[in-house]
Amino acid sequence: VATELAALREDWYEAWEWAALAYARWRLEPTRADVRHQAADRYAELVATTPTAEALRRYAELTGQPVAVLPPPPLPEVITRRRYDVTPLIEQAEALMGLLDVGH
Repeated sequence: VATELAALREDWYEAWEWAALAYARWRLEPTRADVRHQAADRYAELVATTPTAEALRRYAELTGQPVAVLPPPPLPEVITRRRYDVTPLIEQAEALMGLLDVGH
């Protein structure tokens, strides 16, 4: 099975799939340092680009080094921009609905 995993084509899988495959290969051949390093490199890429709990845990397992959790990225401007009071708009809408006798 380890030989079959090693023979898979690079362009068939996403980065996270390659990391999982490299990890599986290391689990099948735990004494091969080159296989462990390959899996660690793949998880290092994932930790740097899309840090998931699994990627962090597996990288730490493969390297023996805990990974410092990075602070989350800043919130997008659409979330942090000034909030507006919508109460007057709701009151206007309710008044218009009353004039139109909506819902009765």
